[in-house]
Amino acid sequence: MKKLPVEPGTYACTFDIDGVSVSGEISLESGQRPRGTAFEMPADWTASDGGTVRHADFPQSRRFDVLRGRLRSGHHLVLAGVSVRNHFNTATIWADMALCGFGLPADGEPYFDTVEFQVGGLTELSGTWPLEKIQLPTPATNEHVASVSWHPDVKQQWQTDDGDSIALDYTSTMRFEPGFAFHVTTQPTVTASGTPRPASEWIEAYVGPIADITAFATARQQPTCWVQLTSKTTKPHYAAQVFSAEIIQEPYTSRAPEPHAVAPVVRLGPEGASLATLLHRWRSMQQDYGTFFAYMATATLSMPYKQRFLALVPALESYHTAKYGDGPQTRKEFTKTRRAVLRRLVDAEVPPDDVEWLNTWVNRIGSHPLNVRLRQLLADLPDALRQRLTAATDPLPESLGGWRSDLGDIWEIMGKARNDLAHGGEHPPAQAVRALTFLAHTMAVGLALQQLEVPDTELVRLIDDGSWAVL
Repeated sequence: MKKLPVEPGTYACTFDIDGVSVSGEISLESGQRPRGTAFEMPADWTASDGGTVRHADFPQSRRFDVLRGRLRSGHHLVLAGVSVRNHFNTATIWADMALCGFGLPADGEPYFDTVEFQVGGLTELSGTWPLEKIQLPTPATNEHVASVSWHPDVKQQWQTDDGDSIALDYTSTMRFEPGFAFHVTTQPTVTASGTPRPASEWIEAYVGPIADITAFATARQQPTCWVQLTSKTTKPHYAAQVFSAEIIQEPYTSRAPEPHAVAPVVRLGPEGASLATLLHRWRSMQQDYGTFFAYMATATLSMPYKQRFLALVPALESYHTAKYGDGPQTRKEFTKTRRAVLRRLVDAEVPPDDVEWLNTWVNRIGSHPLNVRLRQLLADLPDALRQRLTAATDPLPESLGGWRSDLGDIWEIMGKARNDLAHGGEHPPAQAVRALTFLAHTMAVGLALQQLEVPDTELVRLIDDGSWAVL
């Protein structure tokens, strides 16, 4: 198991505040914002009466882009996004991020050329197992040698269009007691390197998106386990461990998938996707389909059905709007047509109250009905997935419990359920919400795979063998 340079905890330190070294302590904890306390904190005083009297109001609050310090162990500390609240001599310090390491520059924002990190789900995403062959002694062969062999594709490398290098590799940890025991574990790790840049840019470009991609691929939320940055192009070199609310500081070793775990719908590996290409398309989906992307990046199968459904259907609606627009006409064209129709009604001497009623209640933006949007998205899916969703929903499935079977099809029922739940109408039964959530989520995953240009082969296989519920 990888050992982190700085374990989570609270450390005695000094802070450099306005050129003054102030003693204190800093809490660098798992999955929490860095929090510190400064003792004997200098205050801002105002002089009056010719300088003979000084006074100050407390608490005093200040913001710093960067605040430096040093742990008693000698580690340099660089805090980013800092707020300081002075309560008369003692100040509370909060930071968005802390960099902790040796040799960090004494001024300016540190730049790094390499980031190394772990997020959950890398083993499943990698598409390869780290060890291809394990040979153990057996009485039958009288062989006394135990050995392991790395998988030939254990290290995967890619280049981005921006010139960065990305690698997904497995490192090994070996523990042994001479004459008694020998133990090997492996850990998946991502490394990205390129032009020097601040820590926040590395995290935004690689750490966060890859954690989102593994969550999407494995259908469960994945943590950011640890992040380390290095600068190898500077002299002397320096390195830092990152602490923030998003990082849990818990390395993990590779394990075989749990028996009940859903197989990933996206894989890397020799016959799988390129991580560099996935990242590029993931960012494109974020830019082009913002609301839909937000759902895909955060939704997991563990979310309660009603909450998922109320987030999911608007996400699908927004995807359709981004792709096809609000309606058959642009809003400007629709507004012009609407005014012309109302004008003709007035010219035809329709009673003013009727015209006013129509003006008040007829749609003003000409948007597609929700059920029309959902049918269009179904038609957009690849043939194999579309056929399976159609077969599961036509005729109407028993899993709906007969709720609103008077409506035309499953997509009218889904639209009705969403509107009733969102606007206080008749609430559908829990079993209907569950079935509609599974159906809408499967559609969303299929559309996301299209945007990523990843075949839906694995998703279709999971549906066929019963591992993935459509309803």
